[in-house]
Amino acid sequence: MSILTLMRERAKAEGYRLFDPGARVLCKRGHNALRRVDTGACVECMRLADKARTLRRATDPHLNKARCERRRELYAQNPERKRAEWREYWAKNAAWLREYKRKQYRENAARGINAQMAWIKANPEKVRVIQNTRRARKQNAGGQFSARDIKELFRLQKARCVACDKKLGKSYHIDHIIPLARGGSNDRLNIQLLCGPCNLSKQARDPIDFMRDKGFLL
Repeated sequence: MSILTLMRERAKAEGYRLFDPGARVLCKRGHNALRRVDTGACVECMRLADKARTLRRATDPHLNKARCERRRELYAQNPERKRAEWREYWAKNAAWLREYKRKQYRENAARGINAQMAWIKANPEKVRVIQNTRRARKQNAGGQFSARDIKELFRLQKARCVACDKKLGKSYHIDHIIPLARGGSNDRLNIQLLCGPCNLSKQARDPIDFMRDKGFLL
């Protein structure tokens, strides 16, 4: 009996669904990864195959839609059973899965960080919306707005600060007209775009007092 078979039988006897074949045992594609107890399949091979299937589904919207509908039907038939199966699976394989996730993170950390930074650079409006939404949630403020609302507001303001009329650059600030600290909402109607200096000087001040200091109101 080979070492691979021995470790598989031992994991099966202990009730595991995954087992570690050891550092020297590679699959036919050269992966040193966990194996399934029932089939002996390499988890890394399965992940790559699933990634390929996902790519095919992305190019075939009808196939993807049918699959999602089927999954929803199966889950709706017995949701408690599905949740129980997942809890049992994670409980039995917690140690293996934890180590596997650590390994995946170590191998893909740099790529994930680079992808995240690229997304942040390509979506500045969405980043600002996320930051303001998080701040509003901490203040228990209601309402919400989207990146599309910010683009439309930028157009309506003709790319100028409403307080000093200076041209807004890429580093404009999203300001709550009535500050969240004063009970203002996070709704799109309570949003305006200011330049950095104006927003930093306004802070949580009353909007009327702020505009009076700017010389716009008596």
